Amino acid sequence: MATSVLLRRAVRSAAMRRTLATTARCARPAHPVHRYFQQKAPQVVVATMVRSNTASRQWKTVAALAVGGVGAVAAFLASHDSLYANEQKTDVRVDPLSGIEHPETLTVATDAYTKYELVGVGMRMVTMFKFYVYSLGFYMQPRDLDRLSSNWQLQPGVEGPFMNELQNPNFTKVLRIAPYRQADFGHIRDGLIKSIEQRLSSASSDSEREQCESDIEKFRSLFPKGSVAVGEQMLLVIQDNVIEVYHQERKLSEMTSPFIAATLPAVYLDANSVSPTAKEDIEAGFARRYGTQ
Repeated sequence: MATSVLLRRAVRSAAMRRTLATTARCARPAHPVHRYFQQKAPQVVVATMVRSNTASRQWKTVAALAVGGVGAVAAFLASHDSLYANEQKTDVRVDPLSGIEHPETLTVATDAYTKYELVGVGMRMVTMFKFYVYSLGFYMQPRDLDRLSSNWQLQPGVEGPFMNELQNPNFTKVLRIAPYRQADFGHIRDGLIKSIEQRLSSASSDSEREQCESDIEKFRSLFPKGSVAVGEQMLLVIQDNVIEVYHQERKLSEMTSPFIAATLPAVYLDANSVSPTAKEDIEAGFARRYGTQ
């Protein structure tokens, strides 16, 4: 009883009226949450509800005051998920295995005017234990995708002639790595290097092999100490044989290597792909774009 009296007094206070007025100005009146409180539980006062401006775009409840009892708040919380179930996100694509979201279009911090289009996504996992490591998003510039169309029409599929053309240094590729759980830069780096080393057989001579091994060591030095947290991203931008490494919006390092630039996409797209789900979805993405699916 005492609690109810205190709550009534709080609602009547001038401070609460100002809070509610601010909320009314900021809230989207047509949103199902507001309809819920107007129609189903008018005795519940929502002080503030804001939508976060993060990639995950999760709704966060900042405060809720119950005037008519705890039951109304419990009813709201129980129905919270269903209220948003019909709200579809058209600007992200979800990796079906991990639930990790990748934006449909991407820009790199050093060039905010160039947009990259998402081709496909997939999960990198430790196969033996089905241990999820990170989700991959594969991006290219729309103009480069258009230029690849004729190659795809001749022989659909990411392997063979199309892969050879895709590795053209004039085509920019962006690999977006979003960890499933917090991941050390070193762990991500070591997994990539292991996959690159397995493709050293493409070197045609001893001198070329030595150069490739030297490039691998330079690639190793690109990654700092520290980790990539859940909800963050690491980008590998490949353009004109230059590999740039980004963490969030910050550029960490870069190097030039035709071998590394050509091999990184192959790690995910050749016959021995480290992520069969990524290869399958990226291939399907090309097929959708070129009208062969």
